[in-house]
Amino acid sequence: RTGVKDRQGDKNPTHRAKEIIKKLDASGDKKLNKQEFINGLKHDETIKKLLVPDS
Repeated sequence: RTGVKDRQGDKNPTHRAKEIIKKLDASGDKKLNKQEFINGLKHDETIKKLLVPDS
């Protein structure tokens, strides 16, 4: 299957999403609210570049 090999390990979308949530989740409830998401984008250049490539 095309692309399956590219989605393993750190490139696995589910794994990456969980890591991003873990990093930005200030309240520790394993969910991101709007403010946590905005604060995360403001303070994490890597995530900001992933989501807003031209910034």
